[in-house]
Order: sequence, then C-alpha cells, then structure tokens
Amino acid sequence: MTGADDMRFSPLNTYSEIEAACRRMLDAAHRDDWDTVASIERSSRVLVASAREHASARLSPVEHVEKFRILTSIVRIDAELRHLAQPWQRNIDRLLAHGGARRPPDATRT
Repeated sequence: MTGADDMRFSPLNTYSEIEAACRRMLDAAHRDDWDTVASIERSSRVLVASAREHASARLSPVEHVEKFRILTSIVRIDAELRHLAQPWQRNIDRLLAHGGARRPPDATRT
C-alpha cells in the first residue's frame, strides 16, 4: 500500500465488504446457484486476506462495536450457508445445542 492508500484504508470497510459478499453468497445459495456462491467466495479471498493482515489495527470503541456486529453477521450468514449446503448438519447443530442425545435413564430398564 502507498501512503495515500494507508490514509484511505479502513478495516471496517473491508469487513463491510466481506459481509456484503457473504450476503450475495447467501442470496445465490437460496437460488441454488452454487457456482455463483463459489465464484463470490473465490473473489472474496483478497478481502479476507486484507482483513487478516490488518486484524490488529487500532479501532475506536465505536468501531469495535461495529466490527463485532459485522463479524457476528458474517458468522450467522456462514452458518446459514453451511445449512443450505449441508442440510444434515442442522441436525448435528441441534443435538449439540441441546446437550446431545442425553436422556434421563429409563426406570423400566434393569
């Protein structure tokens, strides 16, 4: 990056662009357009690399809140994408969320 690029660079803009790409992938997944999902994912790798490179950038308290909101949104979108791509995973997620398949012991068994 040049000095001028450093002045214009904002980690939040990068996170926002990643979030927008995730939303486009989700829209494509809902249309069952997995080629578009893969294409968007490939083109987003540069954004993800940039976010990783600048992960330690100093942010104001307000920016931290926004970063957390964006990352939470990305994680939720990713979970929904995974469920669309692998519907069987939803059952596993439900089991994990409810403590697995634990049931109280059956008193009628000996």
